[in-house]
Amino acid sequence: MEVSIGSKKRTVDVRDGETYEDLLLSLNLNPEEYIVIVDGKPVPLESEIKEGETKILKVVSGG
Repeated sequence: MEVSIGSKKRTVDVRDGETYEDLLLSLNLNPEEYIVIVDGKPVPLESEIKEGETKILKVVSGG
């Protein structure tokens, strides 16, 4: 599966039943700091991984 992380693309192996949270953890990314977008829509991290254009974006917040 090809994943965009910011402006970089990576190919990762995904097993059946894995979730987007599993994906983030396998990439050493903190799930509380990132959002996953599939085909232009945000997806819940507990959702099972599906085919589609997958982007991972870092959440930026401040005060």
